[in-house]
Amino acid sequence: IADSTQPPRVGAPRTTAAKVRDKLELYKEYCVEVQKRREEIEKKREEDLRRLVAWRKECGTEGANLVEELEALYDKVRTQKHMIEERDTTIEQQIEEIEGLNETIERKRQKLAYLASFYAEKKELFRADRALRAGVSSWLQ
Repeated sequence: IADSTQPPRVGAPRTTAAKVRDKLELYKEYCVEVQKRREEIEKKREEDLRRLVAWRKECGTEGANLVEELEALYDKVRTQKHMIEERDTTIEQQIEEIEGLNETIERKRQKLAYLASFYAEKKELFRADRALRAGVSSWLQ
């Protein structure tokens, strides 16, 4: 009987202790959610830091201050610019060479076409000449 309590009355207002207990449970759930968010944010920060350190190692600027890092990046950009310019000049030279070769090919095609037409004309002339000679030869005989 000492542990027994009276059942709550239907429609009676809740006691302050019950309200506080409910709010305490909600607050504990909120604290757990906030702690989870903090852990996620901390994991993301650690991952970002790891990626940043890896990137700086790749760039060769690990331990450098911002000015040194910018100078290293400018140097890298300059070398890449020179590489691109060299590649562009070689491409232009190759294009000019290809155009020259195409012109040479076209001249050779024209020459072959001229020779083919000249050969056909001479062949026809020789045929006509042979027929004429045969006629004259038979006439002289």
